[in-house]
Amino acid sequence: MNYSFFLFSQLHSVIHPNETPYDILFEELQELHSDFEESLYNDPEKGEYECMVDFLNACKDIIIKPAKEEGKVLLIDRGSFIDWFFDEDMRDTFVTDYGLVDSLATEGSFKVTAKELLDVAGYLPASVVYELQTEIYLDEYDEVIVSKYTEIKFAE
Repeated sequence: MNYSFFLFSQLHSVIHPNETPYDILFEELQELHSDFEESLYNDPEKGEYECMVDFLNACKDIIIKPAKEEGKVLLIDRGSFIDWFFDEDMRDTFVTDYGLVDSLATEGSFKVTAKELLDVAGYLPASVVYELQTEIYLDEYDEVIVSKYTEIKFAE
């Protein structure tokens, strides 16, 4: 523990007040501080305090508190998800599997949202999880254990 981590933890408590138990908060802060140190916000041309405040403010919607006692929110990186979802096999079968041609023929349009695709994905690989997600539950195949989360959504 050093002054940099102490400063980071104090700024976090002001910018992100919460009631997380201290033992859990300490671990989360260590990971978040490490994320800060590796981020572009850790700019040697600017003051440490200013860099930390900018990082913590940028992460205001990303730092997640448990949605319910039994689970948490999982944030997905939309670009990574779309790249993964539309792999070669999916590109070959999407038109047929999603009834694109039939919809265009009968309705004159076809609409699908990234959220709808997320909702029908059978599983999620670790590679689609948002980089600042603080807790990720993975199985032995590096797939997200989705049952550990009460909500899965795209990071905004």
